[in-house]
Amino acid sequence: MRVNLKWGSHPTSSSGQPLTGCHLVDQAVRITLANRTVTVGAGALHATQEVIEISDRLSAGAAKALLGKAALPDALPWVTDR
Repeated sequence: MRVNLKWGSHPTSSSGQPLTGCHLVDQAVRITLANRTVTVGAGALHATQEVIEISDRLSAGAAKALLGKAALPDALPWVTDR
């Protein structure tokens, strides 16, 4: 499924149907499983434990965006901020 994102609007599928929260979570899981990487941004600043748990369960690394640098400690061996 391709997701269309436009600033200030709700995400829609390639067929134009609005995506609900469940669809967005499903899409995020598919992307994470395919890439084996969790991308961490500012939205994860208060979800450190959850991100660590997801990464551990999926055996995935975590890449931190600039605004998400404080979300995970650098000491974890599977974390990168590059």
